[in-house]
Amino acid sequence: MIKLKLYFSFILLMMASSLTLGAAISNESLDKVMKMSGLTQQIAETPAAIIGGLAQARAQGTPVSDDVFTALSDTVNNTFHPTKIEDAVKQSLKSALTEEDAKKLFSWYDTALGKKITDAEVKATSPEAMQSMMQQAQQLMSNQERVQIALEMLNQMKVLDKTLASQEATAVAVYAAMSSALAPDQPVNTEAYRQQFSSQLSAMKPQLEQMIVLGLVYTYQDFSVADIKKYIEFNKTPAASKLNQTSINGMNTAISSAANSFN
Repeated sequence: MIKLKLYFSFILLMMASSLTLGAAISNESLDKVMKMSGLTQQIAETPAAIIGGLAQARAQGTPVSDDVFTALSDTVNNTFHPTKIEDAVKQSLKSALTEEDAKKLFSWYDTALGKKITDAEVKATSPEAMQSMMQQAQQLMSNQERVQIALEMLNQMKVLDKTLASQEATAVAVYAAMSSALAPDQPVNTEAYRQQFSSQLSAMKPQLEQMIVLGLVYTYQDFSVADIKKYIEFNKTPAASKLNQTSINGMNTAISSAANSFN
């Protein structure tokens, strides 16, 4: 009888665990989540963002010939190929999201507001949008109500921490690729540079936070306060939190791994 009770207890425990964990997200749902959330397009633009960082460093005085820069760009496109990053993000999300999470995410992304916000977020990352944002900076930051909402988003969604992590991963990747191109026979010490950059980044947190707030105000300027608050509430849900945190971690891990390949 005791063995029978233990057996049924075990079965009930396994059933409870199954109900708690939920069915794993399907590949079809995962692809749909990434596309509807804007992740697929963001990942596709990663090599261009890194090459942009190299071009900026070159413009600021780093001596790089046209031939070396072309070779460097080719290296970045191969090493940081979107497919590699997308695979890493998918692997991370596959272990974090369930099919039930996907349904909850679709219930937001399938709405007119969800689609409009995702579109605005994608457009806000373009070079043209960055230029427009800087031109409007004073006017945008004078709207205190919008600034306060942006601060709420920044704190609730941990935007500053995510941005710091992404900035560090990308900066190290740029350093690794450029160092490898300039001195291909020498190993690249990415860890020493990472520590140096991390220290500099910490000192720049106040300025970076202000830039993030400006970016948030700019990105959502065409939305009502009520709609922005709906978006904030959506991002508080477990499914959205898992999507945001896991995708950022996956992207940063993939970029860091690529940078370490130059060591």
